[in-house]
Amino acid sequence: MRWFVMFAFCCSASAATHSLKVFFSASSGFKHFPEFESVAEIDTTIAAYCNKNTIKATQEWMKKIFNDHKLEFGLLAQYCLVDMPAFFKHLLVEIKQHLNQSEAAHIIQRVAGCEWDQNTKTSSGFLKYGYDGGDFLRFNLETKSWTSLTPKADFIKRSWDADTKDLDFHVYMLSAVCPLWLNRTLSFGNTTVLVTLEPTVSLLQRTPSSPVRCHASGFYPPSVQLIWRKDGEQIREIHGEILPNDDETFQLHVDLDISSLRYEDWPRYDCSFQFSGAEEKIVLRLDKTAIHTNWKNTSLMIVAIAVILALILLIIAALGFIFYKKKKEPRPLPGYENIPL
Repeated sequence: MRWFVMFAFCCSASAATHSLKVFFSASSGFKHFPEFESVAEIDTTIAAYCNKNTIKATQEWMKKIFNDHKLEFGLLAQYCLVDMPAFFKHLLVEIKQHLNQSEAAHIIQRVAGCEWDQNTKTSSGFLKYGYDGGDFLRFNLETKSWTSLTPKADFIKRSWDADTKDLDFHVYMLSAVCPLWLNRTLSFGNTTVLVTLEPTVSLLQRTPSSPVRCHASGFYPPSVQLIWRKDGEQIREIHGEILPNDDETFQLHVDLDISSLRYEDWPRYDCSFQFSGAEEKIVLRLDKTAIHTNWKNTSLMIVAIAVILALILLIIAALGFIFYKKKKEPRPLPGYENIPL
């Protein structure tokens, strides 16, 4: 599945929320890219996938939902295998004709879904289109209308804004159906979707002059805050990106430049890890004894190598001296070694 290249424009969940996102992609003119595919994602977990030929659940709890709600699964199959491929194919043709585009490769993308805020117990929906890698259209739930994100989309906005039944349908799906399905999947998948995995937090340093890196790895979900603080207040430092691990957990780091810090001020600094919406924190104080380095080992290795090289040079010198002494020893003249004394 190549869905992960599709949505650079997708929104992300805010603090203390869960989300249901459904990604769609349709294309024409690509030799090695599917004409249509869709992925459903709960938070960061892929729950289901479909294209024109198949629909399947990728999690055991999603399979159970499909089995327990066969009527809704049948409607979903019709929607995913027939209705949406036809809709996107027609939409691609319409856009290319209006923009006078050739039969070159083009792609249209859509993300639709909702977020559930655990603190306020409220939901918010979103629906957005992209075309050839750029933002295209966005649905506004409050005004019940479409917003053009590029002048190229104005003609579709006018057409879709005139279809009041379709506007009402989007409001219903985003405000009622999506939150229902999100909470249903959360209740079925609470052993995996709602799980919280604590990270291992470490302080790392490559050389004595390098920044001290606070590295957190193995956490889930990925909605977290990792910061350096001075006297309990956040300071501006260089953050890395949240990256996935092989076990579906995540990692993140933030670096602290210590080049201008006085050693006596180190106790005033700490690294703080916290899940969004949580009160508990993991705090590591800036302390030389807590920093993992490899430059100490490198220094020991250099000393060891120097000792070994010195021994090798001594051995070579000794062998050379022995060889030199042997060459200087007097030897009997040829023919005289057999003369009796």
